Amino acid sequence: MFGHSKSITIFSNISTLPLTYIMLFVFGCVMAYNGRWLYAILSLVVIVVIRIFTGKLKLKDGDMIYVFGLPGSGKTMLLAKIADDNKSKRNICVNKELDHLTIDHTVINKELLSKYRFGCKDRGAAILYDEVSLDGFDNRDFKTNFSGEKGQELLEAFKKCRHRYTAFVLANQGYDEVDKKIRSGLCKCAYWVINKGAYSVAVRLDKGIKINELTGEPQDVYLKPNLIKRIIKPSCYIYINHKKYGKLYQTINDDTEYYFKKAE
Repeated sequence: MFGHSKSITIFSNISTLPLTYIMLFVFGCVMAYNGRWLYAILSLVVIVVIRIFTGKLKLKDGDMIYVFGLPGSGKTMLLAKIADDNKSKRNICVNKELDHLTIDHTVINKELLSKYRFGCKDRGAAILYDEVSLDGFDNRDFKTNFSGEKGQELLEAFKKCRHRYTAFVLANQGYDEVDKKIRSGLCKCAYWVINKGAYSVAVRLDKGIKINELTGEPQDVYLKPNLIKRIIKPSCYIYINHKKYGKLYQTINDDTEYYFKKAE
């Protein structure tokens, strides 16, 4: 499922504290002042590399993110990483597909989602849904997903998540299998997850507006980040180490160990 390449770590354990950047920046300035330009340039390169390879997805109230990718691409590991990145400041809530997450969490469903609030001003909530099309949001049921009183309450929970101090991350295999109201209407961005062997890459796709050449009407599109965005905002391009984050999800931990032992 994860390929047969050996385990590698790509700056997955490097601290991203501001102190790291300050020390490297000061070192570069000192080297430049002394005329040692090679070391000054190298320190700048190291800063850029760390920024690119240590992206953390810190959620904000009101975030709605759509995650998609092929089976075995690393979507569940990305959700585990997001839970790990946000567990200190947010209550982690998951659907039944993520119940084997080893991080402390609460299991919820559509009914609970529409009735209760899981975040507050002092501590927000991160609601993570895996295989969302199998859990009541299939695009083939778009006429009934948000119909009736309960459906409207559920839609309100999505639309007013910022006021409820909540962020959503919804994952699915097929991009177009999920109700369009969610993936194109409510979600502000998407992450396309790609398996690279011993690690996966989650590429952020920001929503933009494009004019249809045939109809002349505006339409929503998702755009890949350029290098500048990747440096400024590391969460645009996230590297997910399978061996590290596989341990956060019990059911795939055995598979992860099996493949890496076989590779060795």
